[in-house]
Amino acid sequence: MDIYLFSDAHFGFSKDETEKFQKYKALMDKVKKSAGKFIIIGDLFDFWFEYESVIFSNYFSVLAELYEVSKHVETIYIAGNHDLWIGKFFKNLNIKTVIGTYELPVNGRKIYIAHGDDLKFRIKTRDILRNKLLTFLFKQIHPDIGIKIAKFVSKVSRKAHNSYPLSIPEWLWKYVEIKNIEILIVGHLHSPIYEERNGRKVACIGDWLNHFTYGVIKDNKLMVLNIDDSIVYALNL
Repeated sequence: MDIYLFSDAHFGFSKDETEKFQKYKALMDKVKKSAGKFIIIGDLFDFWFEYESVIFSNYFSVLAELYEVSKHVETIYIAGNHDLWIGKFFKNLNIKTVIGTYELPVNGRKIYIAHGDDLKFRIKTRDILRNKLLTFLFKQIHPDIGIKIAKFVSKVSRKAHNSYPLSIPEWLWKYVEIKNIEILIVGHLHSPIYEERNGRKVACIGDWLNHFTYGVIKDNKLMVLNIDDSIVYALNL
């Protein structure tokens, strides 16, 4: 069965996301019909944090579609830099959550999948914001106020990374070399690009914010596709 990859939709980013949601719903229909596994490579929402009994109401339709997928298809959520506080909610939707890098066996080889920003060898903002004390204090704030704060933080983060690289950045090459990884698939960069260097391969599947691209692993090959199923690129794994 095919493995579908999806990343960086950032739902909640704008006021009117009707078109983006309709394209997402169409893709979820494809996933339900033909996927053996569905992997979200982070940042499905522009921000994600969990109170014990409150979920942002604007996310309901997106989550409902995702739940319909998870009832039929093994679904994995790899946390991104906008997924600061993931708790039990996804588990209750039958979705496995991963903090860090996910290892995917394909024909006897390991493919490594990660959101990407957490692979930099430096102190990371998301690690600071996940501090247990800070999480506890934030949950004491009324959700309506907390959502406004989260939107502001997401906006600042987006401005700091508001670019679409044309090549794989050197910090990702440094990571795969130090970790001795042959194949790495990421999101975060928002650009549907890939490169090969010294026998190693790094690929980004793009985003669902501007490019509307997604990935499919099939027959030992990664294909990155547009919403109309035209091929952006294909990479032998």
